[in-house]
Amino acid sequence: MPLSGRPLHVARIVFAVAMAAAFGVAVSPLAIPLPEAEQGDKFQHILAFYGLTLFAAVAFPRAKLWVIWLLMAAYGALIEVVQGIPFVGRDRDIWDLAADCAASAGALIPFAFGRYRPSS
Repeated sequence: MPLSGRPLHVARIVFAVAMAAAFGVAVSPLAIPLPEAEQGDKFQHILAFYGLTLFAAVAFPRAKLWVIWLLMAAYGALIEVVQGIPFVGRDRDIWDLAADCAASAGALIPFAFGRYRPSS
């Protein structure tokens, strides 16, 4: 059963704060140190976009899943474009965007099967 009323309002606030925090971390010149093997920062992208997409699906229960995925992909692309600006001091990477898109798609799979999301 999707959220409604006050819990839905809280979910949307949590989603907005998480999106802002993710953007701030992504474009800050200081990378957040997490355990990384040879895969670089892809694990960080996967964690971030999986979580953000789950928040989005809960915060906007009536949104079409493909729209959520498309908006999350656009958000990932925006982050990569900003990271490519020279004064930001980060590197733009198409594989980071690919990780973002894959993680978002993976987060939406349970919703697509309808277990946790009513059909509209």
